[in-house]
Amino acid sequence: MLFNAGVWSGSKAKDLGLIDGIGDYYNVMKNIFGDDIKFKDFSKKTSWFKQKFLSNSSALNTDYLIESLIKNIEERIIWSKYGL
Repeated sequence: MLFNAGVWSGSKAKDLGLIDGIGDYYNVMKNIFGDDIKFKDFSKKTSWFKQKFLSNSSALNTDYLIESLIKNIEERIIWSKYGL
């Protein structure tokens, strides 16, 4: 009955042993292993640059920012050849 491409609700899936419990990850793990369980966060950390400049403005286009930065650096290199 398991391999017939069926979809089971939470309680039926638990009865069949397909899931450990019904709830979010943290509550289910605490119910199984107790309150002393420790969770580690392995999510990718945001760089200080993104935190500083990109986090508060969703309208800021990253490609535009990078293009502007490159253009500014190229301009400074050209002007520095003339001592300016």
